[in-house]
Amino acid sequence: MIDSYKDIKGKTGKLAKREPFKGNSLRAGWTRWLPNEGQLNNKEWAMLTRDWAEAADANLPLYVVYSYKTPIAWAIEGQNAYCTPQKFSSTTSKGQSIVRQWIDYSNQEA
Repeated sequence: MIDSYKDIKGKTGKLAKREPFKGNSLRAGWTRWLPNEGQLNNKEWAMLTRDWAEAADANLPLYVVYSYKTPIAWAIEGQNAYCTPQKFSSTTSKGQSIVRQWIDYSNQEA
């Protein structure tokens, strides 16, 4: 089943609850594995790798939001979320806007 943007966004959406979902271009879920870098540049890939290592050291999962095959946002369980400022396609930019709203809600509660 494909989740709609309505299911994903907002204060009560799957992003805000850090629930796994699968949309047309966005998907998210919890992992203990290092995500593939997709189209992240070296700086953003280094940040993701650092956060993943921190999560692994603390034995915590990482919530990762992907646009297509590229991780565009992530959060260590119980910590603030991060969205890459890197520019991608217009579809990914729309997804990043939704993710940034989630981060605003999420970081207020973390």
